[in-house]
Amino acid sequence: MNMKFATFLVAGACILALPPAPAHAQRVSMMAGGKFLQICSAPRGVPACDAYIAGMADSFALIQKLAAHTPADASMKLPVCIPTATATAEIRGHVVSWLKEHSDRLQAHVGEDVYEALRTSYPCSN
Repeated sequence: MNMKFATFLVAGACILALPPAPAHAQRVSMMAGGKFLQICSAPRGVPACDAYIAGMADSFALIQKLAAHTPADASMKLPVCIPTATATAEIRGHVVSWLKEHSDRLQAHVGEDVYEALRTSYPCSN
């Protein structure tokens, strides 16, 4: 085996040994709505369920707040309007009920399902 070929093999092996680069463009969780329903239905999963739902609810509230203070966006129609005093447990109840009523959607992405549950449970009066 000549030196050039051996160097090529070692370099190739080193490249193959490197971990794959993370996909920076994709930030979407791959969890399905059915798995999320299981998590939300188990007592040990409630904190994680509430955190996910609260994160989505907070993002809608932030969008609503920012839109109100931006002249170009002030007339934007918002899809979800959760009253400020609404408890997370109540919101979770709506999401869990929606998931149970829409079993055909349990293979869909959790974000899509939670969005639809919130949109139908807390529509804006635009």
